[in-house]
Amino acid sequence: MSLMDVGAILGALVFLALLGTLVYKMSLRH
Repeated sequence: MSLMDVGAILGALVFLALLGTLVYKMSLRH
């Protein structure tokens, strides 16, 4: 695995984590 592969995977994981948190907070408000 190259450094760019690791960066892409970490970036995707962080993006999914932020997206999941946002959806979770929005669902809690309703």
